[in-house]
Amino acid sequence: MRQTISELVLIIEDSIGKTVQTYLPRSRNVEDYQFKRLPHYFPADLLKNTRVAVVDIIPVPQIDDPGMEKLFDFKSFNITGITYNTIYFIKRGHELSESLHFHELIHVIQWQYLGAREFLTQYLTNLLTSGYRHNPYEEIAFRYQNKFDTDFDAYDVAAAVMTELPTLQGKTIAD
Repeated sequence: MRQTISELVLIIEDSIGKTVQTYLPRSRNVEDYQFKRLPHYFPADLLKNTRVAVVDIIPVPQIDDPGMEKLFDFKSFNITGITYNTIYFIKRGHELSESLHFHELIHVIQWQYLGAREFLTQYLTNLLTSGYRHNPYEEIAFRYQNKFDTDFDAYDVAAAVMTELPTLQGKTIAD
């Protein structure tokens, strides 16, 4: 890795900005999907203001740095969604999965709470030190998604997630 985390974050921010500009006109509000359960877990304004783009290939940041190509090789993880601030991308064929939308909305909350630069810095640092599945931000999203899939008692997910984020802010799993 030739670049620092801060330099990579700036490159990723630029790549994400271009991706969002490209897909924003083709995206829809989460509320347009009229999911039955999500409104019982998330604030109405979050569902109204968060956008979803259905894509054939999940758009990942383009980084021209030897050794970093594996970092964003999400194909090996078979991911079906990725979140960039208040828009997330879902692989075609999975757009009706309420559970997947739930998972991505957790990431929207994380982005909003931490801010774009801090979220990217923390997420990238944890991705480098712990990998995708053991990244604390993914662990939170998967844990809440599993609860959504198995427990049908609604609760304020945004409030629950935000109580966990201060303990992660500025920390990596390696700390």
